Amino acid sequence: MTMKLERLLHPKSIAIVGGAWTQNVLFQIRKWNFEGPVWHVNPKSEFKKITDLPYPPDAAFVAVNRHASIDITRSLAQFGAGGAICFASGFGEAGEEGAYLQDTLLEAAGEMPILGPNCYGMVNYLDGVAMWPDVLGGYKAESGVALITQSSNILISMSMQQRGLPIAYMLAAGNGAQLGLSELIAAMDEDPRVTAIGLHIEGFGDPSSFHQAARDCSKPIIALKSGETKAARTLTVSHTASLSGSDSVADAFLNRCGIGRVRSLESFLEGLKILHLGGKITGKDLLSISCSGGEASLMADAGARYGFNFPSMDGLGIDETLNPLVKVSNPFDYHTFEWGNAEALTPAFTKALRGPQNFTIFVFDWPRKTSGNLESFELAIECIINAKRASDARVGIMATYPENMPEDLSQRLVSVGIVPLHGMQASLEGLDAAALQHGTKFRYLSKPQKPLTTLTEYDSKQELASNGISIPSGQLVSSVDQITELKKPCVMKAVSVDLFHKSEVGGVSLNVTDPLGVFAKLSKISETILVEEMVQDVTAELIVGLAHDPVIGGHMLIGSGGILAELIEDSAILLLPFDQNQAEEALNSLRISKILDGYRGRPSANRLAIIQALMAVQTRIMRGDVLALDINPLIATPADAIAADAMFILGEPS
Repeated sequence: MTMKLERLLHPKSIAIVGGAWTQNVLFQIRKWNFEGPVWHVNPKSEFKKITDLPYPPDAAFVAVNRHASIDITRSLAQFGAGGAICFASGFGEAGEEGAYLQDTLLEAAGEMPILGPNCYGMVNYLDGVAMWPDVLGGYKAESGVALITQSSNILISMSMQQRGLPIAYMLAAGNGAQLGLSELIAAMDEDPRVTAIGLHIEGFGDPSSFHQAARDCSKPIIALKSGETKAARTLTVSHTASLSGSDSVADAFLNRCGIGRVRSLESFLEGLKILHLGGKITGKDLLSISCSGGEASLMADAGARYGFNFPSMDGLGIDETLNPLVKVSNPFDYHTFEWGNAEALTPAFTKALRGPQNFTIFVFDWPRKTSGNLESFELAIECIINAKRASDARVGIMATYPENMPEDLSQRLVSVGIVPLHGMQASLEGLDAAALQHGTKFRYLSKPQKPLTTLTEYDSKQELASNGISIPSGQLVSSVDQITELKKPCVMKAVSVDLFHKSEVGGVSLNVTDPLGVFAKLSKISETILVEEMVQDVTAELIVGLAHDPVIGGHMLIGSGGILAELIEDSAILLLPFDQNQAEEALNSLRISKILDGYRGRPSANRLAIIQALMAVQTRIMRGDVLALDINPLIATPADAIAADAMFILGEPS
């Protein structure tokens, strides 16, 4: 197993080192019927130090203070232990001294794997090994999902879930000093009994390593990303920096890693159940079946919010066994005409499950035991199970309220390959995260060290033109006599390295027909004036730029430009490198995309020219010396994409 984790995750012998907390660990080890030797190392026990043990343990739980943890870890490594869990806090999360102690702990561990520090440890539900110092839920499983978090308490809560989700492992990374998310993903991928991986992420660690681990992983992954920090805004002169928030970049990064993202613990568990029972969803065509028009309408609205399609069910013969008054549609309300009639429902459900959809949800709330008439509900469940067996489709039964899906029913459904889904919103968000996961290439682009050169608008445009990006025809002048004949109307702008927002100081004049008169006004702002032909036939204005995330690194942004850039917050993130298809997807995701297609009789933009401009900007950025870049606006016309304003700040590559 990766980084020699076999002994740590599948130990045959365990040492527990410390005082009070070790009693809790010992309780969990005994509760799960661990069959190997368990040794307690403590000055008051039989084994007073590590070297008193009969032989090196496969795994050790170190529950002493942070300073003693370093000495114990060194002793374990020198003795030949298979790995250790470092429980103590006060390391990398505790300032300068803690960071020094964490480095010392890593040095003490050497080649021995350590989980933590500042973590509760691990639970292997497959083999019945729980090295855990607190309360713990769950049950042994033959296969299941691996839960990896940087928060131990989150794992405790997840272990208590009553939603029928089989858990294979729970791993608390803590500070992840040696074994971070990347290493633990790789370790879980190597166990064939693990069906999917769930990550609760507070920080990615090294993004390149994380991306590689996710791309290499053969198991589907869902992530709940929290702990977002505001992206650095070191270059306030850049519109792009203010538009590119860290959460948007995290979204783009997880997508690039092929990881579905959810935003609640409920949808996290629902998505993992879907992945556990059948892996990734290969498309977003959904069939909803219920015996209520109200539920059908709610599913239609909720599904649309997550981008699901509801394909037609015509031609499948669903109506052949149902009451003639039932109209087959999707979402499908089969009414209550045949409720309790297995001879009608089973064939109708079977035919429906053979449709073009990627996933089918039966909306079905289980009544209280005291409600009466449970026989008809049990019959409906059997009809769905039999239809599933006959069609081998991907199926879920969803309770609109989580409490309306009892745990025993959830476990029963999982045993027959049907996903028990708890709550409409969480289920559809989880299904969305399980759909169409695919990763693509990623390159971490370091931020240049310091500003070396700030280019004027004129020089910035010349830089763009040399990379194949269209700019307006124009000239840079310092006197009236230098202005030659240009096609009118024209644009005149004050030009200086200190003028980042020219319009705010009156440094821009549009629709100029008398260049000589405007020159006098602008010459009071700057010594040089840019005179350009005004771009005609404008379809839309875009912004294109470079931003630097403190974790993910350099990335491009595209959005609505001009005066709308920060007003309507319509933007998309493009991580590097991207291809033409990804550029087109980003363009299509913008609200301004409809305007690019022509709106109310206006001509449509040349989308190919926009995409080619994006590709050219990427080529320039990948040289690694661009500290800041704004093209605002990039004017989209029916013929071209023209950089009407631009700003470059170049720095020393990292």
